Amino acid sequence: SDAFRRVMQTFSTAMEHSLSWRGLRWRWDAWRTGRPMAEVVLYHTLLYRVEQVFLIHRPSGLLLLHVEVPGVGTGDEDLVAGMLSAVRDFVQDSFSRSSDEELHSVQVGDRSVWVEPGPHAILAGAIRGHAPLELRQRFLDSLEKVHAMEGPALAAFRGGEVSGFESLRETLESCLEERKREGEQTGVVSWKAAVALSIVLLGLLAWWGYGWLERGRDAALVSRLRAEPGILVTHAHRQEGRLRIEGLRDGLSADPWALVAAAGLSTQRVEFRWEPYLALSPEMVLRRVRGRVETPGSVSLSWKDGVLGVSGVASADWWSAAREGMSMVAGVSGVDASGLVLERSETWEDIARALAGRVVLFGPARNAAEGQEGVLREVAAAMQRAVTLSRGDARDLVLRIVGHTDRSGADAMNTRLSAQRAEWVRDRLVDLGLAREGMEVAGAGSRTPASGVDPSAGENRRVTFSVERRR
Repeated sequence: SDAFRRVMQTFSTAMEHSLSWRGLRWRWDAWRTGRPMAEVVLYHTLLYRVEQVFLIHRPSGLLLLHVEVPGVGTGDEDLVAGMLSAVRDFVQDSFSRSSDEELHSVQVGDRSVWVEPGPHAILAGAIRGHAPLELRQRFLDSLEKVHAMEGPALAAFRGGEVSGFESLRETLESCLEERKREGEQTGVVSWKAAVALSIVLLGLLAWWGYGWLERGRDAALVSRLRAEPGILVTHAHRQEGRLRIEGLRDGLSADPWALVAAAGLSTQRVEFRWEPYLALSPEMVLRRVRGRVETPGSVSLSWKDGVLGVSGVASADWWSAAREGMSMVAGVSGVDASGLVLERSETWEDIARALAGRVVLFGPARNAAEGQEGVLREVAAAMQRAVTLSRGDARDLVLRIVGHTDRSGADAMNTRLSAQRAEWVRDRLVDLGLAREGMEVAGAGSRTPASGVDPSAGENRRVTFSVERRR
């Protein structure tokens, strides 16, 4: 039970020290030297310990009894006892001048063997550490007790069965003494150290976690920048707590600071150093083309190996103006318009023909019939396009507005009413943005009825339009 208590005490000491700074250092020593952790703990905490005791028959050198601390082990105890007797005899024969001179100790590193001879038996103890001289008295007392208990049996022993000396085991085990260094930390101190160590480890873990999260955000930002057309990242590193990113950037690329916000990083912790350049990726070349030339939705652009492909449907006027602008964009060495279909441009003559077919209907009075507002807006828009197209020839156009009536009244009254209807339409067109001086009004009365319609029918109460060049 005493040996078991000592084993448990050693195990408890190892557990306590494993949770302390000292224990961590000892664990490092164990890993570095390849020794078991329990042995390292024992080395640092043990003052001395009697690990084994041998009782050897003096005349024959045979081992009578052997006790040891659990877990130590020597292998072949009989061989150890025989070798010890041989060494003792060798020393006595070689160096002793008197038969009273005996070998009392053998030192091997931090271990020693103390030998105490008696009349019929020798007691030898294997000791780790530095034992005090008082321990020799313990050995002498035990050896004297052995002779007192089994003196006749020892004197009569001539070899053979040694089980009769088993009664001496308790006496030998009393020599297995152990003493530790004073001031070694107790369990309470170890748990305090464990708490402190846990706090430090948690702090280190939090610091590592924050660093890992920050490094992940840095990597996400750099990856996003490298994937962005027009941005070339040449170097990215942390310096003085800030992420410094260097590289080349096209002026039409995405705003890097917007990408910083998307990555969840503070703008105060990021620094950019860009050198300007013109990116020749397809996305960036097409951005430059669209920035220089306004492209209708019916036109598609592509770029490959310096050639700009233009396809879709567009007017000849747009293409005439866009072609030169496209060829001047950086990165465009040629323009391929084989996939572009050109539409015939609208002329003022086309508009004039369309307006000749427009009619605003009236009721019996001089105001237009209900639902004619859409016709008036179409006429105003068409006339504005016609004026714009005619300016290329430096000639103005005149919109003639002619009123008509049916034959239900006198000619003089019909002429006056038809002129009033033409004036009413002119005023409405002025409200829609046409210049008054660009329009002429006239009243035709009932002299020009609508084609294929009875002169007395209501369809003759109308206003017609025509576009003429002003000479």
